[in-house]
Amino acid sequence: MFRRVLICTDFSDSLQRLTKFVPDLAKGGMEHIVFFHSVPLMTSREIPCVDEEKVSEARQILAEAEIDVPAGTTVEIDVVSGRGNENIIRAVKKHQPDIIFSGMATRSTLNERLFGSTTMEIVNKVEVPMLVVRPQLISTYRETELAQRCQNMFDYLLVPYDGSRSAKN
Repeated sequence: MFRRVLICTDFSDSLQRLTKFVPDLAKGGMEHIVFFHSVPLMTSREIPCVDEEKVSEARQILAEAEIDVPAGTTVEIDVVSGRGNENIIRAVKKHQPDIIFSGMATRSTLNERLFGSTTMEIVNKVEVPMLVVRPQLISTYRETELAQRCQNMFDYLLVPYDGSRSAKN
C-alpha cells in the first residue's frame, strides 16, 4: 500500500525515534524510507545563511536509521536549510513518497492561528496522503510498543474519500 514514506521531523515531535525502527517499518511494508529535517536559516548580521553546525547535528541524529537496514529496503537522510514548509514541498517532489509522516502538537486554536503549523501549511499544498502523529503518543511508547506499531501501522485505516484526483490514485 504505502511503500515510499517521507518522515518529516523537527525533533520536537519524537518522529526521530523511528530511526531505531527501520527494520520494523520494513516489516510493515515500507521499502523506501526518507527521514527529512529542515534547519532554519541562521541570520548573521541580517544576512540569512545555512547553519552548518545544526545541519551536521541533525544528520548525526538521523544517521541511526542507516545502521540496520534490511535487504530490499532503502533509507535516505535529507537535511536541508530554509523554511520548513517550502522544504517539505520540495522534498515531496524530489522523493515522490506514497505517504508523509508529520508530527503536530496539540495546541489551542489561538496558538495555531498566531504561530501557525508547518503541517497545516503543507496539507493543502501536496497531493500525497499525510499521517499526522501526535508527539504525546509517540514519545510515550516503550520501544517494544513502538516496534509493534511500526510493523502494523497500516493494518487498519479509516480513509476519507472525496472523489478528488489525489483520492483516486
